[in-house]
Amino acid sequence: MRSAVFIDGAYLNKILANFYGSVAIKYDVLAHELVPGGDILRSYYYDAPPYQSSQPTRDEAKRFASRQAFFSALRKLPKFEVREGRCQRIWDPNRDGWKYIQKRVDVLFSVDLVRLAAKAQIGKAILVAGDSDFLPAVAVAKDVA
Repeated sequence: MRSAVFIDGAYLNKILANFYGSVAIKYDVLAHELVPGGDILRSYYYDAPPYQSSQPTRDEAKRFASRQAFFSALRKLPKFEVREGRCQRIWDPNRDGWKYIQKRVDVLFSVDLVRLAAKAQIGKAILVAGDSDFLPAVAVAKDVA
């Protein structure tokens, strides 16, 4: 039974930071731990690079370049694919300041899950996510499989 691993990068990073501090992960090893002895079609990593203004500050450019280097390293792993959303800056009047939110990431995640299930390319999906927004996509993927 072929499997696919779907990783919500922002979620995983938050969990790792909150519970383990700074810890390095070997994502190819993680994927194989999640599918022990199984056939992995592909592992998907979903995230958005940090916000970068039209004339980025030195800090924005540095954070953006660092994330792009990370994405590039992931793309070099066998059977790994990175799906990038974007980060949007929105004024939050309640905080009297800017907030940054990811856009398109959950949709990319959901579309890939349903597409692979509908095409019968996978028999099992392993989700590393904590967002209940994915439940409708999971239900559809189960129905079409």
